[in-house]
Amino acid sequence: MLKVRRAETLGQVTDGEAHLHCHFAFGAYNDPAHMHNGRLRVVNQISLPAQAQYVAGPEKNVDIVTWVTQGSVTTQCEHFHAETINKDDIQVLCTATGCTGLSWKAGAEAAQLLQFWFLPDCKGGIPMQEIRNTSGYPDTTGFRIIASGFPDDDPEEETIRDGAPAALLGSGRLLHTTLSTGEGARYQTTPGRSLFLLVVSGTVTLEGTTLDAGDSAAISEQQELLIIAQSDASVLLADTAYDAS
Repeated sequence: MLKVRRAETLGQVTDGEAHLHCHFAFGAYNDPAHMHNGRLRVVNQISLPAQAQYVAGPEKNVDIVTWVTQGSVTTQCEHFHAETINKDDIQVLCTATGCTGLSWKAGAEAAQLLQFWFLPDCKGGIPMQEIRNTSGYPDTTGFRIIASGFPDDDPEEETIRDGAPAALLGSGRLLHTTLSTGEGARYQTTPGRSLFLLVVSGTVTLEGTTLDAGDSAAISEQQELLIIAQSDASVLLADTAYDAS
């Protein structure tokens, strides 16, 4: 089953100088029809003017994956030193028993970032943070795993260590693909999973449906998908356990 959400229908939240487009209910945006997709609880597109800051939390028992699509941000948390995340970098912050002082501050230029919040399999644990530059990931057509809670997804070979996914605490994945016009990418999962696809840029088709930048599709009760790029495109795909709650 395919459930498409168009960019113009997203919830909108203003938090200080930060402006959020929300695919699921979040903060002041209450939407009983769009609460989550499997164990993916939040997908937000965040716009920050130069030097503006987005503050979250305190948060616990959630894995927050941040992908910077424009500019750069400095991220802070009480447990870790401040770090800069540049365009096409990802940050994985596993809040575990709890994190306060979470913030993302734009640099001298405006910044755009995407956040995916995953529920872990178990509560508790020690907070963890990883920041990766995705240029280290294999440059191949198709979906590449950039964050995962499955040990088998993390290659041990020294020669491809830089392409290993960042670690999640839950049994989920976040994948990415960049496609040129006419290229396709296929993904296959296992029974009992929920998929959520977000078009970061460009235009793709999925099961005959056209999706433009900012559009998303929740896919349930099927184990395979194929997207075809109608223009040069960048796409993120989340794969989580099904959760009806």
